Amino acid sequence: MSLVGTVRTLLLSGTLCIITAATADQPASNTITAPSRDAEPECILHLVGGRQLQARLISRSDAEIVVRVGPIPTTYKRSEIDRLEILPPVLDRYRSMRAAIDDSDVPSLMVLVDWLRSRDQYAEAVAELEHILTIEPGNTRARQIKTLIEQHLVLQQNPAQPTDPAAPAATPRAQRPARPEFPLLNADEINLIKVYEIDLAKPPRMRVDRQTIEDLIRAYPHSDLIPTSKEGRDALLRQSPDRILDLMFRLRAREFYSRVQILDQPESLKAFRDKVHSTWIMNSCATDRCHGGTDAGRLVLYNRSRNAEAAVYTNFLILDRSTLTDGTPLINYDQPQRSPLLHMALPRERSLFPHPETLAARAWKPVFTSQRDRRFEDALDWIRTMYRPRPEYPITFVPPTGETLLRRAADIPRDADPPEPDPQELPDETPTIEPPR
Repeated sequence: MSLVGTVRTLLLSGTLCIITAATADQPASNTITAPSRDAEPECILHLVGGRQLQARLISRSDAEIVVRVGPIPTTYKRSEIDRLEILPPVLDRYRSMRAAIDDSDVPSLMVLVDWLRSRDQYAEAVAELEHILTIEPGNTRARQIKTLIEQHLVLQQNPAQPTDPAAPAATPRAQRPARPEFPLLNADEINLIKVYEIDLAKPPRMRVDRQTIEDLIRAYPHSDLIPTSKEGRDALLRQSPDRILDLMFRLRAREFYSRVQILDQPESLKAFRDKVHSTWIMNSCATDRCHGGTDAGRLVLYNRSRNAEAAVYTNFLILDRSTLTDGTPLINYDQPQRSPLLHMALPRERSLFPHPETLAARAWKPVFTSQRDRRFEDALDWIRTMYRPRPEYPITFVPPTGETLLRRAADIPRDADPPEPDPQELPDETPTIEPPR
């Protein structure tokens, strides 16, 4: 079978998801074509009676609306239509969906590829397939689809002479939307947060080397917690890592916290990752159109690699330190049910702290239906598991704003960003009653 025949067979079987437009007045040919999408925006017809129809808008007048369902133009009288909803441009929706998908989530990326192909966005589909194949070089389906799209692009350029050297070059492959640089916590900072949040009643796996224990003993010889006898100190060297960390906490030996290696997730931060961050923070709050893009304002969240430690802990620290314009903390650890973070995800009429109605929030939708929503309750449970009284992490981290991300996205030199505050000039936020850690 010829190349054209092979691709046509795949088209008819639905494998490539491209519709060939033909009418009785148009003779069949070997040219593979698709309806022009640029002049036909996607829309949703909300019909009288409640039925909805997704199609492409061909034309509209006071009397009727003509849409394309597949290859077929269909006319609806205005009296049959409750309202017409024009969807955002395809590439805008692509960027929004892509921002919500982890770079390593191959099944979701394959669904996105199918969505792009069904809308003739072949360059973007190929870019995603190339990314998938860097993660899974043996992904047969991704390789086959990539080959089919590339064949289609060649045929679309010159179906009569696809190998003619004079034929125009294939459509250049698009790159995935560029991302401005986003500062992330490093491994040592992440480990330090873990140390501060450990529940010693349910400790994760950890490691403390012998040298650290010996240095701890030498640093606090006058403490009643350090044995005076050689036998007692030798016994201390054999203690489990969680017992040594407990000793550090009681000594308030903060200079040693970073020398404890936490090998698993503390229960509280595991709950944040699984019940909050990956379920609604990333899908709703951190999208490009909300707090993950350059229009985010003061609160900007990292929206790539949702389960990577750097993403989870950076976003946690940003939320932990963020306040409303009047200084109210975003998370109320003493009364979790009054946390603005949770109330801003409720319908405005049910919220103590309604989400602002700003231009940047035009795509905002409530995450929870009410405070009885399971995800709301999970978030409350997470806040209650965090260590109290709240520790002050000795981490200097200045999160970006929408403005600084916009500068970086536009390749404006870094020295154009507002200067980061000198840690020596930061206001003293030490509480009156010092936390035990």
